[in-house]
Amino acid sequence: MYKFILFFSSITFLYAGSNPVTMTLESILSNEMFLFRHANERYTCKVYGIWGLEKIYRNKTLNATCKRALEEFILHNPKDVHMARYVLHLQQRYRLEYKKGGSCVLYFNSPKSFSEVLLEHGLALLKPAFSDREFLYRFRSAQSIAQTQKRGIWSTPLLRSCISEFFEFFKEQ
Repeated sequence: MYKFILFFSSITFLYAGSNPVTMTLESILSNEMFLFRHANERYTCKVYGIWGLEKIYRNKTLNATCKRALEEFILHNPKDVHMARYVLHLQQRYRLEYKKGGSCVLYFNSPKSFSEVLLEHGLALLKPAFSDREFLYRFRSAQSIAQTQKRGIWSTPLLRSCISEFFEFFKEQ
């Protein structure tokens, strides 16, 4: 019973979202999902406030032409698709700030979050309905950098058009 109460209180502490917690990276599942360890417990972390390439690709609103264009991008840019494996290191400790729904803000080597890094490289999109005032400006700024510098999914006219269509669909909802 004592162990359960201790475990429940640590979960409550972690998911309170007010203070970053330092955890050890156990596994990189994708650019969007990680497994961390803290005090002999494992925690899943989904990047906060964004949709990575995998999520965009799996979205049913993406038409066949756009899916093929995204497949081409993924095929020709494996380092970008697996960026987390190149910039994060297993068994290293990182600061995390947990948010609702199992999402977290992952910080590394700077005040920037990993979400911002993916947005700046054009490897993710700001979620259409994202409204967290604490991060909205930072995430929009990061995405704007990728758009302006034509990075990642903003690099070709076809992909830019696809992303615009993608956002229009969600605005109508």
